Amino acid sequence: MGNVTSSVAAKFAFFPPDPPTYDVYRDDDGRLVFTGLTADKNVDVHLLDTKGGNKIVATFWRHPYGRFTLLYSHGNAADLGQMQELFIELRAHLRVNIMCYDYSGYGASSGKPSEFNTYYDIEAVYNCLKSEYGIKQEDVILYGQSVGSGPTLHLASRLQRLRGVVLHSAILSGIRVLYNVKMTFWFDIFKNIDKIRNVSCPVLVIHMGSNLELSSKGPEQSQSGERILSTKSRLCPLDMLRDEGGPNLQEVERVIPKGINGVRSDQFNGEEIQTQPKGRVETEETREEKATAVGNEAAAAATEEQSSSCIGETEEKQRVGKKVAVTEKNEEAAGGTNDDIVDWSHGKRLWELSKEKYDPLWVKGGGHCNLETFPEYIKHLRKFLNAMEKVSFKKESKSRHAPTTSIAESKHNKCLRFGLR
Repeated sequence: MGNVTSSVAAKFAFFPPDPPTYDVYRDDDGRLVFTGLTADKNVDVHLLDTKGGNKIVATFWRHPYGRFTLLYSHGNAADLGQMQELFIELRAHLRVNIMCYDYSGYGASSGKPSEFNTYYDIEAVYNCLKSEYGIKQEDVILYGQSVGSGPTLHLASRLQRLRGVVLHSAILSGIRVLYNVKMTFWFDIFKNIDKIRNVSCPVLVIHMGSNLELSSKGPEQSQSGERILSTKSRLCPLDMLRDEGGPNLQEVERVIPKGINGVRSDQFNGEEIQTQPKGRVETEETREEKATAVGNEAAAAATEEQSSSCIGETEEKQRVGKKVAVTEKNEEAAGGTNDDIVDWSHGKRLWELSKEKYDPLWVKGGGHCNLETFPEYIKHLRKFLNAMEKVSFKKESKSRHAPTTSIAESKHNKCLRFGLR
């Protein structure tokens, strides 16, 4: 069962750039060198061992006056070589240290990408922050983009003294990206909808606006017309999941029970999720038709799987490559992905389930992969960090100005409280 889950997850969730956009090697002095990064960038390069037995690449972007450290988990179709410009600008605008890493199987990291490997990866990176830099949990802000929201919430749900969490175009779970399901299945991955309830620190959600609120303006035409950050990190082709003829969707449909979208919510104990309507409003008749269609496609997929088991790895890569090319071409034509595949309902529900909610940012006119190109993005992030600084100052000031009592006074108070013996 676990192998089936891992196989399905890897097919639709991970698209590491091939070939990688960078390399890591050791120079004559034994120091790790990241290609394309010069010494003046003030970046430390690490090669970390994980519980999964892999070695992953991590880079620490140091700011001389950084108060907090951003632990950044990127999207599913980029590696660190493509994120350099974004990290340079975030470090300068926000005045923070940035710790980023490549998942197993991405960039120069060894192994294969999987859900649990991403969990092992972020744990290794967090341990590096503590051991190598002495950074306390209270000074760490976890940042997860798209699929990166999975490892981010995994770690955040286990650490109770984090300064904050930022969820950028986050997903409720892997299956919920494809289907409007009303419960969490055992084979689902990145079950963020369940883990967000265990996060105790402030949570900032940044997501594309509601479908009803989306404007036709792109980043270049937003409010002030100012472009803050570059678009080089807009590399997450989740539109591939909408290609209903592809093997990825068939694999998922094969293991999803028939009629799932037609089941009443009162039949489950799980969380009910209402997503934005895509194309038309579903009625009971249309839901039954869709349930029947899913069942038929699942049966057809199972038959096709048996007859096409001899398809080689090369042919599979060619098919995926064609989808990537088509997706990238569409992104370039549209000036950014204006998709509804991870629509507003994902961000909205995660924000609603957060214990400590910070004012969310719904970017009107934004897509899944281009929110950092809008001026309100960096402004709202800076506002969030300032708020976290004030929270820290309040806590420190309270402890600093707390009245100190002498031994005699403490004895007197004890007597007043419990009475003399």
